[in-house]
Amino acid sequence: MAHPSFIHIIDRLSPDEAILLKYMFESNNMLILVSGEYYCYGNIDKYYDLGNDQKFWMPDVNIKGKTNLSYSKELSLKDIVNIDFYENWNFYCENLESLGLIKLSDNNNEEDKINIAKRSKDIERKYDLPSWQKGEKCFSPEELLKFFNDNEMYRCNLTYGFDTNFKVFKLTAYGLSFIKTCLK
Repeated sequence: MAHPSFIHIIDRLSPDEAILLKYMFESNNMLILVSGEYYCYGNIDKYYDLGNDQKFWMPDVNIKGKTNLSYSKELSLKDIVNIDFYENWNFYCENLESLGLIKLSDNNNEEDKINIAKRSKDIERKYDLPSWQKGEKCFSPEELLKFFNDNEMYRCNLTYGFDTNFKVFKLTAYGLSFIKTCLK
């Protein structure tokens, strides 16, 4: 049986929002939006020779640079669902929340965490490593070492990675009932 308020919800949904709800229903009742930015850490060590065979490397400087490539929640949405106005994702989610159909989840169970990790890894795999290592603000060992005294010995180790954050929206019981009644 349909809840009497469902008729009013239909009036307040855009076609894109209906598509998002259907996607969520077909995807473990959740929508995972991932954003992130590639980074590069430079750990620079200085060589010290104290004589008497006392030589060692000691950490000198740690530098973190962001590449010019980032991944937005809007792009994340484009990867998973076909809607007309991706740039309105935030507005859509706010509207669906105000209607009581979805909720922003900050308390994720183990299964959710597995789905989030999988989604994040899928996004990371879409990028080809050499292209983002060449980002405007990402360093090469040679670029980092040119800032130091030529008379001293330094070594540089670089680590590349992807800083990720995400939003997880879940269907409410009311939202699930609405989808089963009105959108299937």
